Amino acid sequence: MTVRQRLEVMELSDHEWRVCDADLPQGDAQRVLGYVEKRGWHYELTRLRSPGERLRFGSLTDSLAALNNA
Repeated sequence: MTVRQRLEVMELSDHEWRVCDADLPQGDAQRVLGYVEKRGWHYELTRLRSPGERLRFGSLTDSLAALNNA
């Protein structure tokens, strides 16, 4: 089953982003889905929800799509 949520992407620096589930309230710890960091030629996604994992993608868009389809 595919679950889709509205993503909120907050730029932390010119190469780092925090990604949250915008459908959850601000105080909910489950709101933070993961972090994306641009490292050289790829984007590294650290997914916080189970299963927690670190993945590499060719673009920020692909990283966000992976979180949105988790």
